[in-house]
Amino acid sequence: MSTSPTGTGKPSSGFGALPPVPVPIINRPLSNLAADTAAAKALAQAAINVELFTIPLYMAAMTSLQGVHEINASGISYYEGRAWPGMSTSATATTPNQQAYNAIFAVFIEEMLHLQLAANIASALGLQPSFTSAALQTSTGGWTCYGASNTVIPHIVNLTDLVAPYNTLAVNLAALTVPQTQLFELIEQDHTTALNNIQPAARTKYFPAAPFAGWTATMTEQDLPLFGTIGWMYYCYMQYITMVYTDGQTLFEKLFVAGSVQQDMFNSTSTSHHAEYPLMSATVSASQPLAALAQAVDMILGITSQGEGAGQSGASLARLLPPKARASLRSVKPPQDDGGVDPLFQPDEQNLAFDYPSYNSDGSQAPQSADATARGSWGATTHFEIFTQLQSLVAAGGVVTFPAWFAAGNSWTAALLTTTPPNPSPPTNIPSTQQVADALNALSGEASLLNTVVTGAIAGVTMGLNLYWQSQSAGFPYPAMVGAGDRMTMCWAANSQPDLSQGLTPTPEPGRSPSACQGLNYQSPPASPSCGTVSVFHSCRGTNACSGQGGCGFAQPDGGSPQTCSTVAARRVRKPRMSARPAAVGGTCGGPTPPPPGPTIYSAPGDNACQTLGGCAVPISASQLYPESGTMQVYNLFGDTPQKLGTIPFALGDSVFDIAWEAYSQVMQTKGITPTKPTPSNLRVALPPST
Repeated sequence: MSTSPTGTGKPSSGFGALPPVPVPIINRPLSNLAADTAAAKALAQAAINVELFTIPLYMAAMTSLQGVHEINASGISYYEGRAWPGMSTSATATTPNQQAYNAIFAVFIEEMLHLQLAANIASALGLQPSFTSAALQTSTGGWTCYGASNTVIPHIVNLTDLVAPYNTLAVNLAALTVPQTQLFELIEQDHTTALNNIQPAARTKYFPAAPFAGWTATMTEQDLPLFGTIGWMYYCYMQYITMVYTDGQTLFEKLFVAGSVQQDMFNSTSTSHHAEYPLMSATVSASQPLAALAQAVDMILGITSQGEGAGQSGASLARLLPPKARASLRSVKPPQDDGGVDPLFQPDEQNLAFDYPSYNSDGSQAPQSADATARGSWGATTHFEIFTQLQSLVAAGGVVTFPAWFAAGNSWTAALLTTTPPNPSPPTNIPSTQQVADALNALSGEASLLNTVVTGAIAGVTMGLNLYWQSQSAGFPYPAMVGAGDRMTMCWAANSQPDLSQGLTPTPEPGRSPSACQGLNYQSPPASPSCGTVSVFHSCRGTNACSGQGGCGFAQPDGGSPQTCSTVAARRVRKPRMSARPAAVGGTCGGPTPPPPGPTIYSAPGDNACQTLGGCAVPISASQLYPESGTMQVYNLFGDTPQKLGTIPFALGDSVFDIAWEAYSQVMQTKGITPTKPTPSNLRVALPPST
C-alpha cells in the first residue's frame, strides 16, 4: 500500500477522541480553496477505496466456508437434485457454518451499500469515482493492498503499530479463522478501541486534524495521512465539506454539482423492488446545495453507524453544518445506549423479503427469504460487533473451511453434489454430478488458472462500476458481483487460496479480439480450443469489454445499430461503446429481463456486436441453460462493421454453449471454416451456472 504511514496531517490534540461538541471550521481564507478542494476530493476517493477494499476481503472469508448450495430460480426445475460447491444464506441458520455465512453476508452487502454512498457523495462533489485506483490496484487489475506480507489497512492503520496480537496479522485474502476475524475487527473498530490497540509511541501518526497541515493542491488520496479508524476518516471528510470560507459559503457549496450521476441499487423503488433502507438517504438527490450537504452528511452517518456504531450522533455533528442545513439532517437523535445501529440506518426486513425471495428446487417460492433473514437478523448490529461475535463462534470450533476440509483428507464425490428429491427428468445436456466432482478434483493445484478466473471476474466488476458512475442510464453489475463470489468459491473448492495480486496478462495481440470461451475464437485460422483468453474472463453481462466477448448468454436485447460497435477484425480494435439502448437490470443470468414488449431479438452469446452485450460469464459454464425461449441475432464479426447473418432460436433448457457454438459456426462458415466443437474443459465443467 502506497499510503504514507505518517502523511502530511498533524495528529489531533485528542488523539482520536471525537469532541462532544464539534466546532466547525469557519472564516477559512479563500486562498486555501484549491488545496481544500484537493483534500476533499482525496478524502472522497479514499472513502471509495476503503469501502471497495473490504469487499474482496470479506468475500474471501465468506466463500471459504465449506458446504454446497442449490441453484434455484422462479419456475425453473432443471437443476433439481443438484448442488454446487459453496455456502449460501440460510433462512434457518442452525449450524456454525450457516451462522457464520449469514453474518458475513450481512456485512458484505452493507459494504456494497457503503461503496454506493461514497461514490454518490464523490459524484456530487464533482469527482468521477474510480474503482480502479492505483492506491489499491495495478493497471492490469492486480490488487496490491492484499498479501501475506502486507500490513496496511488502506488509509487507516499499519498493523505493525498495534499491540499484540494484532501486530502480527497480515492484510490478506484468507479463509475464516480467528486471526482473520481479528483483522475484520480492526477494520471496523471505533475510536476508543483503536486508541487502545495502537502502541503509545505510534499514536501521533494517526487521527490527523483537519485541515491537514502541509496539504497542497497537487496532492491525491495517496498522500493522505493514516486515520486510525474509518470513522475518523469520515469525520475529517465532514469537517472539510462543512468548512465555511470568508465569503460565507461552505466547501460543499462551492464544489456541489447539481444533477450529478447518482446511482442507487438499494433504495430505488418499482413494482419489483422496495426500498431496502427506506429511512436512509442513499443518493444526493437534492438540487439545493445546503440540502444536498445534509444528505451527504446523513449518508456518512449511516456508514459509520452501521460500521462501528456508537460514535458521533447526528445531534452533535449537526453543529458542523450551517444553520440552514441543520434542519434537513435526518439523523438528529442521540446515540443509542446499546451502541447498535441507529434505526434510521437499519434495513427493512419485510422489504428485503419482497425484493429477494427464495425458491425451492422445483421452482416454487420458499416461505421465507434466506437473504432477508440473514440481513434482517443482523441489521441492528454493527459490523464491529458482528465480527466480535463471529470471532467467538470460530474460536469455539465447529466452523469448517475448505482448507480445513481438504487438510482432513476430503475430496469431491457425486454424492456431495446430489440433493433430494432427485430430478425426475434430469437434463442430459449438462455434466453429471460425477463429472463435476471429477473436474473439481482435477483442478486442485491449478491455482494460477483459478486465480485468473477470480481476478478477471472482479476486474469486470470494477470496470462495470467505473461505467456505472459515468452515465445515469448505465446498469449496476450486481449479477457480476454475485458471479465473482461464485468464482472465488470455486477457487477454495478446488483447494486453492484466492490471490488477486498477479493481475491479468494483457491480450498478446491487442489488434485482435480475444477468444471469449473454449473454441470461440474468431481469428482466422482458429486458435487451439483453449478455454478462452484469460485476460477477458468476466462474470456477467455488462462487464465484457468488447464485441465477441459476450459469455454465458444473458438474453439481452440486441443493442441496436452495429455501426456503434467495434469490429473484431484482425486489426486494431476501436474502443467499443455502450449500446444506445440501456442494459436490462436484474433477473437471472441467462434470462431476458425485464420481459420486453412484443417480439424482441436478443444478442447471441459469444457473438455480441457491442461491448457489454451478449451474455454473462466467460468462460461459459457447461451447466448453463436458458430459462426462457426466444430468438437471437447472429453477426458476422469480420470486417469494419458487424453484418447481420440471420437468427437462431433458443428454447427453455437449451445449453448456452451450444447456442454460442451454433452462432460461432455460422460466422466461421463465411470464411469457409467448419470448426470442431471441443469437449468441455475441467474449468467449464466445474463452473456453476450463473444466476
